[in-house]
Amino acid sequence: MGARGAETGACCSGRRNVSTRLVFRRPHAANSFPLPRTRPPIPPVVEADLKRHRKPGFFPPWGNDTYRQSASARLPPRGIPLAQRAFWGRSLLSRLVRPDSLRRLMADVATAKRTVPVAFDHVTMRFGSRRVLEDFSCAFPSQRISVILGGSGAGKTTILRLIGGLVQPQAGQIWVAGTQIVGLSERELYEVRRHLGMMFQGGALLNSLTVYENLAFPLREHTRLSEPEIAERVHATLAAVGLKDVDHLLPGELSGGMVKRVALARAILRDPEILLCDEPFSGLDPISVKRIEALLRRINQERGITMIVSSHHIPSTMRMAHHVVLLWDHKAVQGTPHELATSPDPQIADFFNEEVHEEGVREPQHTPIQRW
Repeated sequence: MGARGAETGACCSGRRNVSTRLVFRRPHAANSFPLPRTRPPIPPVVEADLKRHRKPGFFPPWGNDTYRQSASARLPPRGIPLAQRAFWGRSLLSRLVRPDSLRRLMADVATAKRTVPVAFDHVTMRFGSRRVLEDFSCAFPSQRISVILGGSGAGKTTILRLIGGLVQPQAGQIWVAGTQIVGLSERELYEVRRHLGMMFQGGALLNSLTVYENLAFPLREHTRLSEPEIAERVHATLAAVGLKDVDHLLPGELSGGMVKRVALARAILRDPEILLCDEPFSGLDPISVKRIEALLRRINQERGITMIVSSHHIPSTMRMAHHVVLLWDHKAVQGTPHELATSPDPQIADFFNEEVHEEGVREPQHTPIQRW
């Protein structure tokens, strides 16, 4: 009895030991994500995961609530690699906002950036340790004259250089003619620059070439126009800015105001969508300032070009600007000239404390500006 009982006990204990060593494993999904051999195998995908995702790594479209079944459904399924877990985190964040509202908001932001000619989105720009722009956001309206105001070193010229892709910011996005230009290659920037015209502060004319050759040079380099077509366009543009008889002169034989007008003629020669003017009134006498101002207004009205002008000349800004961007403390204060001049902030209003008188200036006889 004792021996049989001992045998039975040993047999039973053996069965118990065998049963405790049994491991019930669920089969792996056919499309589970493989991992390197150095990692443990992927746990099987449970039925709840299949209900939420249909298959591992698949995330249902907007409006599909089949994956919102329990509190555990808020967690990423086990066995999904790191990249899919990051995507799951975005899916989880999207539940904080109604899907239709989020989609509509993102579409509105994307449309605004593509319809506004130039937009800055949280741009930071530094030159070494010197901070120029910090978290700078701004939008320039279409077919309007926008003037950038600010003190010396505030970043007026830097903004124009950023628009032209001549320098790259440390952070943020810049949209020009519907294209985000930060990080683009030179070939891609060339396509964007075809929408731009640039009037440099000093004119940037080639001193060894005549006025005619200075204007004909970009047409020969960037277009396929014939010489008669180039001559026709150059002479018509010079006549439009009141310089019909100076095509044979060198830049050194021109006055300061005439150099500015030649530079403006070259900037609008290829009929750009956006015209950038860097300090067009600097170094000019009052009569030349009024002449350049009237010329910019007329180009804007007749061609509908979006103009972005950097300046510190308050009277001209008040007369011709539709939109003003005041650079203040590395950021932007925007509005109409009247809104900024009547700002309750005394420091902002100090920029406009100079009296502006609308003096009658007779515009010179000119030829209507043509679109090419």
